[in-house]
Parts: sequence; C-alpha cells; structure tokens
Amino acid sequence: MGGEFADTGILFDRERRGYSARQVDEYLREIRTQESGHLSRIRQLEHELTLVLRQRDWECRVSRERENQVESLQNRVTQLSEEVSALERAAGSTSAPGMRIQKMLTLAEDEARAVVREAKRVADEIAAAASEESRELVRAATDQLAKANSKVEEAEAVGARLVGEAREEARRIAAEAAQVRDEVDAEVKFRREHMDAVLQSELERKRQQAETLIREQEDEALRAAEAIVAAARVESAAVAEKAQFFVENYRREFESIELSRNASVWQMVALRDSLEGLIRSCGQMRGVPELERRMEHAVRV
Repeated sequence: MGGEFADTGILFDRERRGYSARQVDEYLREIRTQESGHLSRIRQLEHELTLVLRQRDWECRVSRERENQVESLQNRVTQLSEEVSALERAAGSTSAPGMRIQKMLTLAEDEARAVVREAKRVADEIAAAASEESRELVRAATDQLAKANSKVEEAEAVGARLVGEAREEARRIAAEAAQVRDEVDAEVKFRREHMDAVLQSELERKRQQAETLIREQEDEALRAAEAIVAAARVESAAVAEKAQFFVENYRREFESIELSRNASVWQMVALRDSLEGLIRSCGQMRGVPELERRMEHAVRV
C-alpha cells in the first residue's frame, strides 16, 4: 500500500516503518537534479538576457550614430541650400550656368533627403526590431525564470515536507529502537543472570564431584599405600627374621670356632710347657735351639 502527495502526484510504497527510504532518496535526488537543471537554465537565461541587453545597447548606440549622421546630412543639405541660394542671387536667374547649378543642387538636395529618409527608416527599423526582440527575450527570460523559481519553490517545499516526514519517521524509529534496545537489554540481563545461576550451580556440582573423586582417589591411594607398607613390613620382618637366623647361626659357628681355637691354644700352651720342661731336662742335647724355635712357631700358629 502506498502513500501519495496530492499536490505532486508522487506515490511512495509504504513499508513496515513508513515510506520506502529508497524511493524517497531517489525522489529527492531527482528533485535536486531538476533544481540544478533549473538553476543552470536560469543562469543561461540571465547570460542570454545580458547579451541581448548588450546587443540592444549597441543597436541604440548605432541608431544614435545614424541619427547624428542624418542630422549632419540635414545640416549639410541646409548648408548646400544656402550656398545654392547665394549662387543663384550672384549669377542671376537667366544665366545657363545658374540653371545647371540649380538643377545639380536640386538633385543633390533630393538625393540627400532620400539618403536621410533611408537612414532614418533603417535606424527606426533597427531600433524597433532591437527593442521588440529585447522585450521578447526579456519576457521569455522572465517567464522561464518565474517557471524555474516556481519549480524550485515546489521542489523545496516537497523536499522540506519529505525531510520533515523523514525526520519524524526517524524520531519514531529512534524511539522504537530505544524501546527495543531496552527490551533487549532487559532480556539479555535476565538471560545473563539465569545463565550465571545455571553456571554457578553447575560449577558447584562439578566442584562437589571433583572433591568426591579426589577423596575417593585419596582413600584408594591410602589403602594402596597401607597395603604396600603392610607387605613391606611383612617382607621386612621375614628378611629380619631370616637375617637374625643367619646371624644366630654365624654367632654360634663363631663361638664354636672361638672355643675350638681357645682349646687349641690351651692345648698348645700345655704342649709348650711340657716341651719346655722336657728341654730344660735335656739341656745338654744338640739341636735344642732349633727345637725351641719350631715349638714357638707351632705355638704362634
């Protein structure tokens, strides 16, 4: 459905938020183009009017020069007439030369009058034609200027009305946009708060799950560590028991060896004492020092 301006006949399509912005812009561009064309035509007519006025001034100046020439010719004719009259009075009315001079002067006067009449006629025609043409051009230029001014005023009025409607539409759209923006802001705020609450709840649930999982993993790790420690303790006890067994065996064997050694030492001491007694009783025998040396070596061993 469209909207129409009664005085211009322009029809614009109505859209959701007023007239079609594209058609309004196109019409405004067309109005500006027509206005520019009218202004160009006005400048052209003003230039032509200036040329016509200059032509009229020139023709008036030429006409005045022709009139001056005619006046000069008339003065010359008057002067010639006076000279002829003087010659006629001097020569007499019956002489032949006087008749010829009179005839020549009459012809010259007639010719001068004819020239004056023709010059005056031409000057009058030129002046009349120039004046009429100037008036016609002035009337045409004035009419064109009036039409152009009317078109410009009409275009300015339409443009002003369209601009006013566009501004009013812009204000209405701005108000609607502000209302929509407020509604959107409120909706966004509500959704943000809702999402924040949902995210907070989800984060709390995830945190509790993580804490539960961490506790379960800690308990499982503690149980595994306790099992490892218990196994290590059992193994350590077994190793300690086995080591104690070996130590006890080694200690008993060492004690047995120590007893055997001590017994051997006491036996060797007893044997040495016996041998010393025997040596003292047999001091005169040869090889006694060698025998003592061997006995001492045996005792040390």
